[in-house]
Amino acid sequence: MDISTLIQLCREYISGVRQFAGKPEEETKQMLIEPFLANMGWSSTHAPEYYDREYLGEVKGVEWKDIALIIDGKPRIFIETKACTDKGIDKKYAKELLEYLKNYNADKPETEWVSWGLLTNFTETYLYHWSEPIRDPKPFHKFNYQQLQDIFQNLKDLLSPEGVRNNRLLNRFYESPGHRLDEEFLKDLKKWRKIIANAFYLENQDLTIEQISEISHVFLSRLIFLRRLEAIGVLK
Repeated sequence: MDISTLIQLCREYISGVRQFAGKPEEETKQMLIEPFLANMGWSSTHAPEYYDREYLGEVKGVEWKDIALIIDGKPRIFIETKACTDKGIDKKYAKELLEYLKNYNADKPETEWVSWGLLTNFTETYLYHWSEPIRDPKPFHKFNYQQLQDIFQNLKDLLSPEGVRNNRLLNRFYESPGHRLDEEFLKDLKKWRKIIANAFYLENQDLTIEQISEISHVFLSRLIFLRRLEAIGVLK
């Protein structure tokens, strides 16, 4: 099915013109999300690049079973699917997806990490980087089914097997408002480091400039590290 047909089918489900024949979540996956992935260029059968519709994983006793985009035998994106009539999925399920991503990556080398999580019911789609704080997760990119025809080619550049293999989502992540805010914050670090260094110097004038610089750097780094652990839910 092409994108225009999928959009119309989604409208019919949402309006009630078309009724679910089985479980809404499974039917949404089968009738809308898997055909969408096919339009993105993903195969449903084992190949160098394919999607596994029932990728099964278990981390810290928590089982996860949904779609994974696989390249060269390794998952690259986890996709959490919901029913197309389910509303507010970002508020209800994003934390669950991010928690699984963080736990999955925790005991693996960086080369094995799954960096991206995609939460979708076809009606709405949200993309997350695994580092997004669990406490108040915000997607770096989102779109809805009514936009699909207009943004189809851009999406295919990002989510096609070629796009995923070349990690084009990373560029979109870098362009996101949240990441730009991080960059602005980093520009302020030099200023704060000077403020901290001056405060240390007032109380420790027997230390050299090099020692004060090192102490202020370590103090600021540890402070940021602790705040980051709080933000992603490691520290309460």
